[in-house]
Amino acid sequence: MPEKQEFIFNQKVRPYVINLDIDNTCADYSGGIKKVIMDANPHLNESDFPPLNDYCFVESKWPTLATIDDFQKNHVEGVNNDFLSTLQPYENCAESLKELHDSGVYIRVVTHRLFLRGLHQKTVMSTAKWLDNNNIPYDELVLGKYKSDFVADALVEDSPKNIVDWRETYGSNDRRPCFVYAQNYNEEFSADDRYYAYNWEQMKTLILQHKERIGK
Repeated sequence: MPEKQEFIFNQKVRPYVINLDIDNTCADYSGGIKKVIMDANPHLNESDFPPLNDYCFVESKWPTLATIDDFQKNHVEGVNNDFLSTLQPYENCAESLKELHDSGVYIRVVTHRLFLRGLHQKTVMSTAKWLDNNNIPYDELVLGKYKSDFVADALVEDSPKNIVDWRETYGSNDRRPCFVYAQNYNEEFSADDRYYAYNWEQMKTLILQHKERIGK
């Protein structure tokens, strides 16, 4: 077991724990699925894709995605071609997470990627490959639908549904906040700048400030 992990598990005081989402929080999933669509439809250009103003690609009127089934078919095609391991990480994500980890933050990656049967093995392998290839430090990898099932000091997330669920479970207060990674579809949460970050440098700062506020 690595020295850093030994320290985290052997200390008597419970460490500061974050639940960390991957897609559109650490990695550009939207860009990845766009590439899958464009590879299958060479006539499409970047300009054919409107801004992702809804968390649902179908509701955002992306080309060829008229139904949820259309989206799932593209996701299946992408997973079968290992696209999850090649997603572009957001700028300064790995560096910021390393600084957080080095400061004693326990990083639990929690992602809801096992939503289609028959793809679990490839999905898990591609997820671990992406984390390793991009030098993302983490202490646990959990593939689960409900982020609030896993108690932590904070959640780092982009999905409006998961943000609301977390805050309904743990309260909209400073004890166990949800830090939101800015996307067009989650601007409704931008009013409280203690928990809304537009980049990973800012996210790192907000998390460290909260860690200090609660005495961990």
